[in-house]
Amino acid sequence: LLVPFVKFVTFQVWRLMMNELVTHDEQGRFIRESFQAGNNPAPLDLDGSYRLYLGNPCPWCHRVKAAVAVLGVENQDIPITMLIDDAEKASKGGWILPKPSEEDKTSIAEELITGDLAGVYNFCYRDILGERERYHGRCTAPLL
Repeated sequence: LLVPFVKFVTFQVWRLMMNELVTHDEQGRFIRESFQAGNNPAPLDLDGSYRLYLGNPCPWCHRVKAAVAVLGVENQDIPITMLIDDAEKASKGGWILPKPSEEDKTSIAEELITGDLAGVYNFCYRDILGERERYHGRCTAPLL
């Protein structure tokens, strides 16, 4: 009687934690998402309109940060914002933005430097989404 109860509780807690992390069906099986609107695999034109969002606890962010360092484009061609892992403050995805510098406050849209990563996604998709519509996908890092 105790073992089935513990298995049930453990599964329910696992499902609750995974709900925000991956897309899945009713049985909890992973479902690969299709590409979102606005994805463009064309080469980047480093004209100053890009910003890289990375978070320390994420292994994918570590890989991207290492690649940026090896390529030598760190903070000269692409500014980097280091995200803070705080699921309680973030509305979606667990990443919040650090306190902006004085230079960032005057030169960058407020949505890109305050709040959380969901605000960055909403700002980036503003031309695709309808008025008052919010981005519904996962908000993950790394993000360019």
